[in-house]
Amino acid sequence: MKYRYQEWTALSMQQCGGQAGAVKKKPMRRGDVPCIRHDAQIISAGIGRPLGSAAIQMVEVPQEGPSLTRWPSRVLSVIGLAELGVGVLLIFFISICIVVGVFFRYVLGSSLVFVEESVTIAFIWVTFLGASVAVKMRRHIVITTIAGLFGNRFRAYLDLFCNIFVLAVAVVVAIFATQYIEPQNRSLTVSLPFNFPRGWVFSIPTLYAMVSIALTQIAYVVDSAVRILRPAPPRQPLTILGG
Repeated sequence: MKYRYQEWTALSMQQCGGQAGAVKKKPMRRGDVPCIRHDAQIISAGIGRPLGSAAIQMVEVPQEGPSLTRWPSRVLSVIGLAELGVGVLLIFFISICIVVGVFFRYVLGSSLVFVEESVTIAFIWVTFLGASVAVKMRRHIVITTIAGLFGNRFRAYLDLFCNIFVLAVAVVVAIFATQYIEPQNRSLTVSLPFNFPRGWVFSIPTLYAMVSIALTQIAYVVDSAVRILRPAPPRQPLTILGG
């Protein structure tokens, strides 16, 4: 959550027409949260200050992106939450399978043949779903040493370049993934109770993740371009989830 400071100056009772607790404030941006006012003091960020002095209020800066990316961002956030939910369920499934497999192998002395393959498939899906969610949350590893040496405008251009680069990589990987689906579908899984084409194990999760990442990067590219074209007021980069 991003904040900035807003100064509030208390007026005397004569200036306020005899109304105790009235305050004069500097203009606030649309969406800012007003401070909590009391008759005897101004309460700001948990610190009370008496009337007749300046009070500093920490107010939230609106983080909504431009209208061009607002609705796509909401759709992508729903997709991201669904991916996160499926990933959590798959992690739970992997944990149960490992516990059950160990119990059957070392306690009952009879291994379950489908445990290893099912865990492998679930882990592959978790990996690609997690990659897509991490893009929506901007949680992938980022090195900011160089960007931190420059101003906001340079960082906006660098963010635009990085978003375009990631978008291009996602598109290229998605194209290659489509070419491997048909050859992989010629063989099936071998140990599951219900075997299915191997394309659902390797190429399809890759393709899905790359398409989801590409759609997210398109929203980020548009947001970066808008921040370059409209540098004022300064705004944080768009984050689909957890922003």
